[in-house]
Amino acid sequence: WLIDARYGTSYRTAAPANAGKNFGWTDWLYGAVGAPSTAPGPAPAPDLAAAGTAIAPVVTTPKLRVGRSSIVPVAGIRAIVTWSLKRSSNGVRRYDLQVKRDGGSYMSLALPWPTATGRWVTLGATSRYSFRVRAVDRSGRVGPWQSAGPNQAGRIGDASTRIVWTGAWGRAYSSRYLGGQAHYTRASGAVSKITFSGTSIAWVGPTGPSRGKAKVYLDGTLVATVDLYSRTFVARRNVFAMSVPNGTHTLTIKGLGTPGRTVVSVDAFTFIRPT
Repeated sequence: WLIDARYGTSYRTAAPANAGKNFGWTDWLYGAVGAPSTAPGPAPAPDLAAAGTAIAPVVTTPKLRVGRSSIVPVAGIRAIVTWSLKRSSNGVRRYDLQVKRDGGSYMSLALPWPTATGRWVTLGATSRYSFRVRAVDRSGRVGPWQSAGPNQAGRIGDASTRIVWTGAWGRAYSSRYLGGQAHYTRASGAVSKITFSGTSIAWVGPTGPSRGKAKVYLDGTLVATVDLYSRTFVARRNVFAMSVPNGTHTLTIKGLGTPGRTVVSVDAFTFIRPT
């Protein structure tokens, strides 16, 4: 009413919430106490995920397995460690791979090329190995290490009593075989059987012009038919390999007596198991 009286205006406002000595002047000027304010407040925190904010790259847990390979060393066990990119805001510039042996310090391993997602390694049969890998994106952001292990590699030669032979099997002797010998058969239905514990297994044997076919069973289920033919004789190859759930399994090899090239040989089995 004071403003109306002085300036001839006609402001109409609600009854003051807190009259005070100025009869609602403060309410009219600033708003009633407890009423919603139109004054700007603190800015909300930004939603970084919705805004697509860059994050460091993340890889999957590395996996160690024996693989099918044309190289089988006399000493040590050939295996491969693999991984993949899980997520990244800006691709991959490189991966870093490291190995730790028997509880020692991690050491870096060179990759075939910076963005390779696997590397062959040769493992000692009595050692325990852990591997870890991380990614670096194109902006230089370094992701966290992902680790696996420890794991141990093992070899069971054909002279071991752990292998059960059924049917007509003989022995062939050569310095090129692991342990100097290998079992062989020409008979259809001859069986070699091994029970092992682990997450991966490979069958080591020779290939050549006279080598035939064999069926491979895991825990009684057919998993592969392997053809051992090659134009030239190779004494040691991982002719079959597979990954399996961690546990105890039975691998069975059954010769098929392939016409014209009947020979099937078993030199050794190699495996990977957690420790």
